[in-house]
Amino acid sequence: MNFEKLLILMAAMMLTSPAVADDATDTDTTAADRGDEETLSVETDKPGADATDFRVYWKNGLRFDSNDGNFKLAIGGRIQADWAFFADDNLTGLQSESGIEFRRMRFYLGGTIYKNIEYKFQYDLVSSDPVKDTYIKVKDIPGLGYLKFGHFQEQFGLDGPTSSKYITFLERALPETFGPGRNIGIATAQSFAEDRVILDVGLFKEGKGIGIGNRNYATTTRLSLLPWSDDGDLLHIGGSFRYRNVDGPVDYAFRPEAHLAQKYVTTGDIETDNQYMAGAELAFVYDSLHVSGEFVNVSNAAPVGFTDTTLHGWYAQVGYFLTGEKRPFKKTVFSRVKPKDNVGDGGIGAWEVAVRISQVDVADGQSTGTGLLDFTAAVNWYLNPNTRLMTNYILADVDGLDQAHIVQSRIQVDF
Repeated sequence: MNFEKLLILMAAMMLTSPAVADDATDTDTTAADRGDEETLSVETDKPGADATDFRVYWKNGLRFDSNDGNFKLAIGGRIQADWAFFADDNLTGLQSESGIEFRRMRFYLGGTIYKNIEYKFQYDLVSSDPVKDTYIKVKDIPGLGYLKFGHFQEQFGLDGPTSSKYITFLERALPETFGPGRNIGIATAQSFAEDRVILDVGLFKEGKGIGIGNRNYATTTRLSLLPWSDDGDLLHIGGSFRYRNVDGPVDYAFRPEAHLAQKYVTTGDIETDNQYMAGAELAFVYDSLHVSGEFVNVSNAAPVGFTDTTLHGWYAQVGYFLTGEKRPFKKTVFSRVKPKDNVGDGGIGAWEVAVRISQVDVADGQSTGTGLLDFTAAVNWYLNPNTRLMTNYILADVDGLDQAHIVQSRIQVDF
C-alpha cells in the first residue's frame, strides 16, 4: 500500500465511520479528562442539536464524540526521528554506521460504535511490517469483559505492552527481543478488586500484518497485581507465561538497544518443538521517582536427537523527574507524561534523567558471542504532553569480543 492509497483510505474512513477509540494506552474521554481538552467546534451545543451530532475537540489528538456518547472517532499518529553515532571499531565485522532514520511514522484511525464495539487501524509508513494494531473489540460482555480479534500486541511483560510513545529510553531493553510482539489472535481480560488484579489471556497464530506466515500458535497469559496505590504512587507486580508450538527452529538476534546498530549477538538455529517463556515484572512509582525491571526465561524443548536449551535476560531501570512530574501508570502499563508547565506557556517543560542496565545470556544457542550487557543513561525533555527530545548514551559489552560506545537522540511528536 503506497502513501496515496493510505490517504484515500483514511479519508474514506473519516467520511463513513461514526465512531472513535483512543491511541495505544490512552483511555476514552470522561468528564474527569475534560481539563485536557481544547474544543475546536461547539456547533453541537446549539439548541436543537441532534443526539448523533459530533462535538470536535483536541485531546492529545483530534477527537469527535457524538452528543449521546454512542459514537467516537479519533485520528492520530506519531513521528520519531532518530540520530545515532557509534564507536565500535573493536567489534571486528560488526561495526555499525552512524546515521539518521525515521524510527516510526504511524497514522491511525480508531473508534467505538454504539459504545460497545471498538476498532482500530494503524499503519507505519517506514516499517517492514507496516500493519500494526488492527482489531475489532467487543466490550461489556457479561462474565467475560471483552473479546478482541485481530492483529495486536500480546500481553507479555511490562516493556513490550507499554507504547513506544511512553518508554523512557529510545529502545526497549534487551530481553524484549524474546518478546512476542504483535500477532494475529483473540484475547480477553478480567479485572478484580477494583482493577488491582487484572488477568489477560490470549490465543495467537504467529503472522505479521494481514497474513499468517506459518503453523505456529501460542497461548499467552499475564497476571498484573497492584498491592499498593495512593494518588499515583504505586507498586505493581506481574507475571507472564507463554506456550508456543513451534514449526521449525527458532533464532534470536540482539542489537545494543540502538535500532541503527548491527546485531552484535546472534543465536544459531535452535531446534525446538515446544517453547515455554516465563517472565516476572515490577514497577514502583513514588513522587518523581520511578523504578521498573523484568526477568525473562525462555526454555526450548528440542525434538528427539537434539538438546534442550535455555536462554534468559533481565533489566532494571531507575528514572527521576527533576521538575517534579510523576510517571503515570494506568492499569498495567506506563502512560503519557504531562509537564507541569509546557514550553511556550512560560514553562520549561519536564526534565527526566534515567539509567538502565540490561543483559541477555544465549550461551546455549551461541553463534556470535554468548551474551550482551548494556548500560544506558538517558536525559529526556518533555516540551509538552505530545513532544519530547531524548538523548541516550549506551555502553555495550559483547561477551568474548569487546565494547561499543553509542550516543543517540530522538525528536518525537505524537497526536
